[in-house]
Amino acid sequence: PASGSGAGAAGNEKMAGSEKMELTLVQWMHLQDDVTRLKRRFEYLERCVPPDVHKALAYFEPQGPMPPAITAEEANNSVMLQRDLAQAKVASEDAMREVTNVSTAMRG
Repeated sequence: PASGSGAGAAGNEKMAGSEKMELTLVQWMHLQDDVTRLKRRFEYLERCVPPDVHKALAYFEPQGPMPPAITAEEANNSVMLQRDLAQAKVASEDAMREVTNVSTAMRG
């Protein structure tokens, strides 16, 4: 990813942050593909091993039901919620700072 060479204006920092969010989603999708390929290869190898090795591998199987896989849309929604939460936190901190400033100014 290209980085800005300027003084780092607030607008550029916000844009860089949103680019990071998009890259995170793309990276997550690549990771999901990699895990799927790894799972398929492992399942193939499991079929090729002797029964005693297969029994030993059963130890690593999950005991309960697996949670449903997250979709790309759900991941994108999660990223957007995290971004909105971060923005709300910044706005809340700004509001608290303003209240403190007004309170200090009123006290004289």
